[in-house]
Amino acid sequence: MSVRRKLFGGVQIAFSTFVFLGSVFEVTNLLVPTFFPSLQNNPIMAMHHSQPVVFWWTLLSNLTTACLAIVLFASAIGLLRQHRASSRMSILAIKVFLLVLGGATCVSVVYLLPQQLAMLQSSSRALGLIMIISMTSAIFGLAVSLGVLWIVHANILRRASAA
Repeated sequence: MSVRRKLFGGVQIAFSTFVFLGSVFEVTNLLVPTFFPSLQNNPIMAMHHSQPVVFWWTLLSNLTTACLAIVLFASAIGLLRQHRASSRMSILAIKVFLLVLGGATCVSVVYLLPQQLAMLQSSSRALGLIMIISMTSAIFGLAVSLGVLWIVHANILRRASAA
């Protein structure tokens, strides 16, 4: 097995672990706000509890991404063990993840961005700017990361079928 494949498998394991931990944190924070009381003072977090669409989207999308992270983790292990189906499994999980990311983008633009833009006009200007940058970088960062994973897995499949 090549060093590149080992490195890629390790990167996918790290990525899926971070996604899983982030998703579990989000679900925990949403369902048991007393675990992280200082976060509840944030107006964006308050919106998660006052807007049913934001609440349910956050809950269901994070439960979905936690499951997808487990699939990506398992397929990375399979990749390291040189199982051919691992790349196909990863690509399928990535496609579903991109659908979730598209939905997250829509919910963020419709519900979260207006409040963040309003914060720019108030005394919370710095917090509003930080939140806009954070939301935008998370969306683009996930899209790029998933795109890279997809391209590498597609190349693995292409090389396997050519061999």
